[in-house]
Amino acid sequence: ILSFAVVFNSTLFFASYAYAADDDATKAALTSYEQVRAALASDNLDGAKQAAATLMEQAAAIKNDPIATGADALAKSSDLETARKHFKTISQGIIPLVKDKPGYYVIHCPMANASWVQTDKTVQNPYYGKAMFGCGDIQGNISSAKKAVPEMSAHGAGHGCCK
Repeated sequence: ILSFAVVFNSTLFFASYAYAADDDATKAALTSYEQVRAALASDNLDGAKQAAATLMEQAAAIKNDPIATGADALAKSSDLETARKHFKTISQGIIPLVKDKPGYYVIHCPMANASWVQTDKTVQNPYYGKAMFGCGDIQGNISSAKKAVPEMSAHGAGHGCCK
């Protein structure tokens, strides 16, 4: 019975250590994703590509092929439009990773028909960048959210992001 308890405890220790390592790797990937998002929101293609190259490696480390593939494609993008297309794919893989994690907000842009994750409640749209920086609605029960541009966005009213 004593040997079973030792093996059992060692297994628990190993499992919790592996979970912590996975959690650290996931946090690193989320940090790189946030850097990609911020660069796209600022219309900074080079910054987005550099952060995407790092994200690709981190996604591969956590064995998330859809994120790794999307990040690799974004890192090779030649223009912002293409990079933003690949960012949609990456975001679809990232959103499940942040479910129920504090400090992450899922935001939806009806104009792009796409969502993304960010760590700030102030909406900073990576799909339209400076052209519609504050366009997007925080999903969920976050009532204290604010827009980066509280007045009507450039594309007019009626799109859910022009409040």
